[in-house]
Amino acid sequence: MIYEFKNKKGLKGDFNFLTVKIEDFDLAEAYRVAILKSQYTNNANQWGEERKLSLKIDRQLQGSLAEIAVQQLIQKLIVSRLTKNFPDLTIKVLRYDEVRTDGFKFSKGEFDLKIIIENVEKTIEVRSSKIRNDCFESQKIIGKYNNNVKTFEKPNDYYIKPVFLIPNKTNDEVELIPQLTKNLNLFIVGGCNLKDMQENSVVGTLGNSNTNYQLKEIDTNNQIKPFLTEMMLELSLIAEQQHNIKSNNKLKYKTP
Repeated sequence: MIYEFKNKKGLKGDFNFLTVKIEDFDLAEAYRVAILKSQYTNNANQWGEERKLSLKIDRQLQGSLAEIAVQQLIQKLIVSRLTKNFPDLTIKVLRYDEVRTDGFKFSKGEFDLKIIIENVEKTIEVRSSKIRNDCFESQKIIGKYNNNVKTFEKPNDYYIKPVFLIPNKTNDEVELIPQLTKNLNLFIVGGCNLKDMQENSVVGTLGNSNTNYQLKEIDTNNQIKPFLTEMMLELSLIAEQQHNIKSNNKLKYKTP
């Protein structure tokens, strides 16, 4: 993935976002995951509606591309810097579909992404949307959801919102795969931490009355650039704490 920060004029002033260029090997990995994962996912979507295999593959492709894009972004902008500043620590960002050992058969213990800083783990939920136009500021960061199919979801430490821009979208069933012969436009437009999601979100249906979502407006602090800055600060503090603990333990157990 190749990233570029950009700004555009919005109704509330400048809005910053990331453009994402999807490279061939990233697309191939997303396809691999989508095909394997779709064999074991429910035939019903998150609203309880039946869907055909091709649509399941398409939705899995959307999710996988979004997760890979965010994983590589976190690796490039945050993990690489933390590793440089704290070379004594184990620091990495994992994508569950990359490290899982169950052959995609089970959902227990799943996560989208996880940042590990020595003995501390932070989870990231990546929920993407397809949009008709580039009015990014009207998008919502999506938190947990529940319906008759999914009655409980464990909270995550961070929530990040990618969007796929499909200008000719005319209905909610449009698929990504036909867009691959054109320019598939992917953007990352916002994010928030768990505290922000819990304290400042509202419940909405996103057009389907069977499902309730936590939805967080993208305000000035939730645009992707300030969010990543705040995320880096929070994780730097954790890394410093882990570094101090590790250093103190070495001194404590050092042979006189």
